Amino acid sequence: MKRTVIAFVFLLTALCWISCEKDIEFKGEITDPFLVMNGFLSSDSAVSVHLSQSRFVLNGYYSDTLAAVENATVSLYVNEVLKEKLAHVSQGIYRGSYLPRPLDRIRVEAEAAGFDAILAETLIPKGPDVTTVDSVITITESEKFTPYYAYGGEEGMEYETTSWNAKLQLKLSDRGGEENYYFIKVKKNTCYQDGTRYSWPVNIDYEELLKNNPSGNADFLEELIFDGDSGWGDNVFNDLFIDGKSLLFDFEFSGAIEMRKYKDGKPVKEEETDEEVTEEYQVIIAEVSKDFYRYVVSANKADNADGNILVEPVQIYNNVENGIGILAGYRSHTVSLRYMRKPNIYDDNGQYAYPPTASRHSTRTNTRPAKTNMRSR
Repeated sequence: MKRTVIAFVFLLTALCWISCEKDIEFKGEITDPFLVMNGFLSSDSAVSVHLSQSRFVLNGYYSDTLAAVENATVSLYVNEVLKEKLAHVSQGIYRGSYLPRPLDRIRVEAEAAGFDAILAETLIPKGPDVTTVDSVITITESEKFTPYYAYGGEEGMEYETTSWNAKLQLKLSDRGGEENYYFIKVKKNTCYQDGTRYSWPVNIDYEELLKNNPSGNADFLEELIFDGDSGWGDNVFNDLFIDGKSLLFDFEFSGAIEMRKYKDGKPVKEEETDEEVTEEYQVIIAEVSKDFYRYVVSANKADNADGNILVEPVQIYNNVENGIGILAGYRSHTVSLRYMRKPNIYDDNGQYAYPPTASRHSTRTNTRPAKTNMRSR
């Protein structure tokens, strides 16, 4: 009897689920496609925007790309004066020759057959007031060690490394009495002698970044400035709590310059090479337009809310009239730290050979002021 009841309940549940399935016909208005314009403008490069066309939500839902618009007329206005027509380069990218200047008010208008004309406007900021407070580079040499991850490696193999370590402190001074918006990011570039170059972002530890500010509470500053969530702010912040004040940013970087191998206590001779690899850390602090700030914050909030049924959808900021997209401006200040390394800084397992715990190895240290390359854009 019990088995019969269980089987009946299972069948009833299945029928309920089946009966709940229903195809719902879309009865909304299917709108015609319109122009989409995106452009982030800086004084270090000519004005450039990308044009595409919108896509109805039920058409090509699983496609991330929008069709490029390649037959448009795109006009650039600077401070209300027509400056030039942007030329189509490829795949919807339109570029001119004008390099924006601080406080330029930039307007871009676009027309294309079959679409309503669109326009967007933004302001190029003055640029951040950034100074280098301190910079120090140390070169350290480890004692012989066996990497903790070298399980299955050749028995008796040991390593020594020469390492590059840098500390950098920058000060951002905010202009008082006005709304200012900033972003901060770090990236690493690896350059080989054959011209090959790789770049990737470096994560920022906000507690370390803000540890030397007068408040003495990096966690509190992080909550105020970065909303306590780097994923939502994407390293952008405003001057609401620092109006007219200064912020100190502290950075630490390190990397191996050279590695030496030992087998049973004896040096392992390797093929000598004159090749060296250039490693570069770039710290970029930029002042951005209000459009830039609002777009990045809303886009990250929308991304975090995606798929979460408990959170209301977030509308991404748009400043394109009669269309969608973003036109925004920024000016950046970049500090670069470089060092040269040998190409053979990996062990026989292809792993980066570095002492497992620095405190377990005595080091010989040379200290000197860091050589930095700085530029504002």
